Amino acid sequence: MLGEHYRIERELGHGGMATVYLCVDIRDETRAAVKVLRPEVGSVVTRERFSREIAFSSELDHPRIPKVLESGTTSRGLPYYSMNFIDGESLRDRLTSQPRLPLDEVRRITAAIAGPMSYAHERSIVHRDIKPENILLSGDKVYVLDFGVARAIADSTGDRLTRTGVTLGTPAYMSPEQVMADQDLDLRSDIYSFACVVYEMLAGSPPFTAGSPQMLMAARFSKTPKPLNSIRDDVPESVSNAIDKAMARKAVDRWHTVDAFADAMLLAPAAGSNETVQTPADTPEAQNEMLAQPKKSFTDVYDVQSEKKGGGIGTEPQTAPRPTGSSVQAGKARTLSQTAKIAVSVAALLIVAAVAAVIAKWLGR
Repeated sequence: MLGEHYRIERELGHGGMATVYLCVDIRDETRAAVKVLRPEVGSVVTRERFSREIAFSSELDHPRIPKVLESGTTSRGLPYYSMNFIDGESLRDRLTSQPRLPLDEVRRITAAIAGPMSYAHERSIVHRDIKPENILLSGDKVYVLDFGVARAIADSTGDRLTRTGVTLGTPAYMSPEQVMADQDLDLRSDIYSFACVVYEMLAGSPPFTAGSPQMLMAARFSKTPKPLNSIRDDVPESVSNAIDKAMARKAVDRWHTVDAFADAMLLAPAAGSNETVQTPADTPEAQNEMLAQPKKSFTDVYDVQSEKKGGGIGTEPQTAPRPTGSSVQAGKARTLSQTAKIAVSVAALLIVAAVAAVIAKWLGR
């Protein structure tokens, strides 16, 4: 038994921070995944603080983040927390059997992961350990595990965890600032880790490999990952560039949101295809705006709304005063002036039409 009411069925896996078990809650016979912290981690955790942080994590309510249920302590005094059990396979299991996934599958998984990540980031929760083991595939659904747990461990151990030699995060996926033990990690650290996972799905291995965790963490400061489009012919340069940007060494040079990264992955065409990425300037709204710009420069003589209705020069009909003998010359002058205005208006219209034609031709390339 784990705690007072979790009956262990079998071990599901283990990692650097915890061992996870499939359990049955004897109170209602429902299945739960229970993670028990490793002794070296559990021994330095402040139990009350850990329980408070886990309770905070349990408030996350997203369909692709398994619900954290509760926390407790085993008979050996080790902290644990439980969450809803999702029947499926981890992304690590998938990559073990199929190291390189098809581009379309990678795009689908990337978009699915971005949803729960964005939800958590909007609530100022940084995961700190995005890796294939924390991504669960169940049918066509993708789940992200352990949001808020790394913060619960970090906040309940302080610098005591560092003295044990245990690091929060996984060396192959840690951002440079996480390697440097920056205490003020933000969402861009998660974006870096996420990009490492996407890179691995396409390349068949993480962007950095080395003989030890220390060398692995140092590699991101001295080496550059091999471009993806040099590894696979079907990876377009735009996808490779999107991932490179997400893995920039400096956080300020990365995508500023996970959605921006996912969008860049989805918009990129497949290599060798005739598909074009619709940039903002290619959208109908942007084209209308571009065509409207030259019109705006002639607002004194050109009525855009009238033009849309089939008109051209937007002047309201006016009744001119009947000229008298004393105003004949003035009337002639006004007539000449009006004729000149019409000529200018017509000229302006022709210029606008010519400019619009050039822009339309350019947009149609």
